[in-house]
Amino acid sequence: MAFAPLSYLPLGRAHCAVCVRIVRLWDYCGNKEDVVPLHVDMVLVDDKQNRMYGEIPRAEAENFIALLKEGQVYMLKKFIVTSCKPAYKPFPGSQMIRFTAWTTVQEASDTPNKFPRYVYDLVDFHQLPARVGQVDCFVVIVSVSEIAHVHLPSNNGSTAKRVISLKDLRNNRINLVLWGSQASDFDAETVHSIGQESPL
Repeated sequence: MAFAPLSYLPLGRAHCAVCVRIVRLWDYCGNKEDVVPLHVDMVLVDDKQNRMYGEIPRAEAENFIALLKEGQVYMLKKFIVTSCKPAYKPFPGSQMIRFTAWTTVQEASDTPNKFPRYVYDLVDFHQLPARVGQVDCFVVIVSVSEIAHVHLPSNNGSTAKRVISLKDLRNNRINLVLWGSQASDFDAETVHSIGQESPL
């Protein structure tokens, strides 16, 4: 079967198939815990190293989540290509894939190793304000705070918060804040120890 590269997909209903690896897969619940996800998000990459953000709306999530696993390669058909959201982009891009009730998913077997396993960009700290939520960089972990519980206007209960202080190879510093389960599940001692030995 011939597959279309992600870079050549036109806007609208796709009349072709793509073969992609899901390099990241996560539930988006806003800033609330233990609620039904607003949508399921993913980062897709094809064998030409083209990448694209993908989203499964809440109404369709239950139909697909059991079929998908982070790191696996899948053949996708009958999806919609739309313009990226203006306020949320995991990485630079102009288009995204949206699953529908008619989208078909089939796990690919005997796939070559040319599908990348990671998607990232490396930048200096001074570029971060213009690229919020889109990049990775080499950092040294300066400190990791204890968990604090704070009250947010959009959440009736308290939410866990942890602050990680980072510096880059030019000694610029910035704080990374983890919320909710990401804060409570974070292995602070191990990550801090590794971060003292070499940049991450």
